[in-house]
Amino acid sequence: MAEKTLLFAQNLTRYYHGRQVLYGIDLALYKGEIMGFLGPNGAGKTTTMNILSGVLTPHRGSVSICGHDMRQQPLKAKRQLGYLPEVPPLHLDATVDEYLLELKDWHKAIIGFGFLFTLPTAFVLNGFFLWWRRRRA
Repeated sequence: MAEKTLLFAQNLTRYYHGRQVLYGIDLALYKGEIMGFLGPNGAGKTTTMNILSGVLTPHRGSVSICGHDMRQQPLKAKRQLGYLPEVPPLHLDATVDEYLLELKDWHKAIIGFGFLFTLPTAFVLNGFFLWWRRRRA
């Protein structure tokens, strides 16, 4: 039985303001593996994650998620991912309920999802151990 390739990246290269910041990164992640990025500030960890998640496009190279090429099939590739960036894109004054409802609207508008949020919000909150954060302090 062949190993299932979850993520495959080849020759990832990226420039910012004419300066090369990623130098031909190759990596593969297979089912059952865990990968982490370690390095000093400015090493390219965040840029690499943004490329792998489809937030940025590499100037050279390719990314494949579960066999779906990020450039040719971006929606299929992104549907296989769950990524929370270093600084989450949320309103800090929103309750968990408000945030989940906003996520539902984003998913419907961008990807066409929304099925998770058809469950009662209390069930979802309990499932993610967020019930205690439901209301503002």
